[in-house]
Amino acid sequence: MTQETIQSHVSNKAVFQVIGEQAANEDGLDVRDIELMMKQLGVGRNDAVIALRKHGDIIDAMLQLGSK
Repeated sequence: MTQETIQSHVSNKAVFQVIGEQAANEDGLDVRDIELMMKQLGVGRNDAVIALRKHGDIIDAMLQLGSK
């Protein structure tokens, strides 16, 4: 959907509730590292991104997540 199609279906004073977790910022990280951690450790994308940001190295991040 686009902004225009949403506006045509929703009233001006509609209230929305969003449930979920905000996606972690992946800028500057290698997508392959994130996907490898997700596959090998069975963790979510946000957990992999946060660990990579915290440790800066895929090996250290994997060791940290693997020890949980």
